[in-house]
Amino acid sequence: MQLYFGLLVFVGYIVVDTQEIVEKAHFGDLDYVKHALTLFTDLVAIFVRILVIIVSLILDQPFIDFSSTSVFCVLFSSYKYCVGFLLFAVE
Repeated sequence: MQLYFGLLVFVGYIVVDTQEIVEKAHFGDLDYVKHALTLFTDLVAIFVRILVIIVSLILDQPFIDFSSTSVFCVLFSSYKYCVGFLLFAVE
């Protein structure tokens, strides 16, 4: 439930940050890099939460054998990231 709430919070951050960017641009602050990085960090936070939700839904499926890393390698296409994310998702 916390993941869904966090996802909702960061969607709200995108709305607020977008509004601030529009207002700053209207008043002459045209720092495109700063504005892009602000939205990028919000999108990364949303992406991470969606990824954790998807993996947690996969882990709840009893018919998937997680002794092999094939499911995670399909998601990440690298064994190093598969094992790292598996350890992150289990915590």
